[in-house]
Amino acid sequence: MKTYEACLSCLERQAKDVCAISDLSAHDVDEVLDVVRDKIREFSFDEPPIVMAIEIHDLIRENSGNPDLYAAAKKMANKACLESAPAMTRVMACSVTSLATAIRLAIAGNIIDCGAYGMKEVSNQDLSGVIQDVLARPLMGDSVDDFSALIGESRSILYIGDNAGECFFDVPLLRLLPADRLTYAVRGGPILNDATKEDARAAGIDRICDLIDTGDNAPGVLLERCSEEFRRVFDDSDLIISKGQGNYESLSELPGKTIVFLTKVKCEIIAGDIGFKLNSNVMKISMAKIEASVSGAIEDDNDGLTTARNLGKRVASVVGMHLQGVEACK
Repeated sequence: MKTYEACLSCLERQAKDVCAISDLSAHDVDEVLDVVRDKIREFSFDEPPIVMAIEIHDLIRENSGNPDLYAAAKKMANKACLESAPAMTRVMACSVTSLATAIRLAIAGNIIDCGAYGMKEVSNQDLSGVIQDVLARPLMGDSVDDFSALIGESRSILYIGDNAGECFFDVPLLRLLPADRLTYAVRGGPILNDATKEDARAAGIDRICDLIDTGDNAPGVLLERCSEEFRRVFDDSDLIISKGQGNYESLSELPGKTIVFLTKVKCEIIAGDIGFKLNSNVMKISMAKIEASVSGAIEDDNDGLTTARNLGKRVASVVGMHLQGVEACK
């Protein structure tokens, strides 16, 4: 995804948020923000917004001398999400549509985002409300059946996580994926409240599947900055599951890969780019998959009906079934 004009004010707001939790003096904050504004004015709109985010956070870390300004926020998020884990286990046990429910829970965790929402502390009570909300809303985008088929067809699956705490919400979905073909990736260093290996281990993900990091601290995936190990796993994976907006920003225009984007739409810019309204819970399968299914449809169906079906937007009709299952468990 390219940068939009409206992204620039958000980047400046993010810089102010980071400065607010640093030990910088008021004078130093003013100087840092002046530099940030100069950088923003010169920033190329051809780059994804996370490129500017890296420069901002590097600048503030250097000036503050603190390599992980969000350490306390990540610790609190991990604690709150650990306390929410039993509720997620109960929801999964009651579900009659396990994969759809696990997808919803994974998206529910995407609410923990200091980049989009600023420094807002998330409590166990907040997360309980988020879980109920995401289960009641429709899952927008492509169908759960299509996702299930991709899982079955894939020889190697790479799941790219997003934020600390959110890793706990990924666990139900990870447990439904083939562990022997699954790798989970996090950031290679601290930035914002994004998850690192420490956060993934806190959620027990290293006991479910292989755990790696990108080798880079970008709040997304910029392949040219990533480690050789990560690029090898990325290249070898025929299915990539991408969590959150930062990963969407950096991977949404990548050709030749089948990517399933799971995210809560948290800003109007992403809403316009991804094609769904603000606050939507979205599972969107990359164009690489859509092009392949259209190509196959042309070969298999001369009358064009299958082609039209594959081109249309498909919304998963699973909410009623899920709620029926939850009601049965009360």
